[in-house]
Amino acid sequence: MNRRASMSASILLGIAFGFAVSSCGPGKESAPAGHAARRAVRVDLVSNRRERARIDLAGELISHDRIQIASKVAGRILEIPVVEGTVVRRGQVLARLDSPELQSAVAQSEAAEEAARLNAETSLRQAERYRRLAAGQVVTARDLEVTEVAAAAAQAAHTQARSMSEMSRRNLEYAVLRAPHDGVVVRRTANLGDLALPGQPVLVMEDDGNLEVRVTLAAEISWSIAPGDSASLTTTLGDRAPVPAVVDRVSPSADGHAILAYLKAEGMRAPTGSFVRASLFGPESRDAVRVPEAALVRRGPLTGVFLVREGRAVLRWLRFAPDGGVAAGIAPGDSLVAAPPADLEDGDFVEAVR
Repeated sequence: MNRRASMSASILLGIAFGFAVSSCGPGKESAPAGHAARRAVRVDLVSNRRERARIDLAGELISHDRIQIASKVAGRILEIPVVEGTVVRRGQVLARLDSPELQSAVAQSEAAEEAARLNAETSLRQAERYRRLAAGQVVTARDLEVTEVAAAAAQAAHTQARSMSEMSRRNLEYAVLRAPHDGVVVRRTANLGDLALPGQPVLVMEDDGNLEVRVTLAAEISWSIAPGDSASLTTTLGDRAPVPAVVDRVSPSADGHAILAYLKAEGMRAPTGSFVRASLFGPESRDAVRVPEAALVRRGPLTGVFLVREGRAVLRWLRFAPDGGVAAGIAPGDSLVAAPPADLEDGDFVEAVR
């Protein structure tokens, strides 16, 4: 009885094992655990594109005419009728200084000028009188000569006093700071009551009609940037079309490891200090690989793309050239996922759709 039960159990176990083996037989490959099911993704073939050598970089909009307004004399600031952003005209008062010493010097020099004028006029009348007397031989030629020399000395003293008076008034005018040309006040470095010292800036103003973009390039750039090279500029304020530009001048940086290029563009309007996207174009065409923005995958400091190989998504990190083209990571002929889903992972099973 026990032997028969044991044989029945063995037969049932064999049947169950057979079903298990048949269920694991040949059939469709299943996605590995932890991966999403096979999904369709649109792919494009990576290809070279013939284009001019180009560098894309950020620049700063600055004014070619930036002036620091400083006093030539010392004094307390009594008035600053402008603020940052004030549009001013040439000759407009920007600040006034309290300068009692200069005012006193003007009063003294004007008094000295008046005294010298009266003395000169008296000496001239005296010399004229002696000439008439000398004609009648009432005075000697020696007396006439002394009188004429005194008149000439008085005239010279009057001229000197007048010059000193003009200088005093000019020094007093230095206590009033005026705009040297039309422009915009972009910075105030002093306030009412502050002591203004000679050469110390009180205000900074710019000519808003003479703007340029300054960019910094690596000294190892593949071609020589020169004045007259073509470029394009795009402000970061809203959606604005690129503005054609040209390189105005080029100079090395102070450390010699970089190049400063200044770009000019007609119609570029934005506040100074704004960041501008600049593109500089080289003289020759070349093959370049570029990736659409929608295909890029950014994770921390790394940027990459997904390729499709043997039915799987393969994540490749990219290295970019200074002009924004791809320097390493993909090659012409690769199948690029045009717009990878946010949850796509390296190794996921995918179906390429063109």
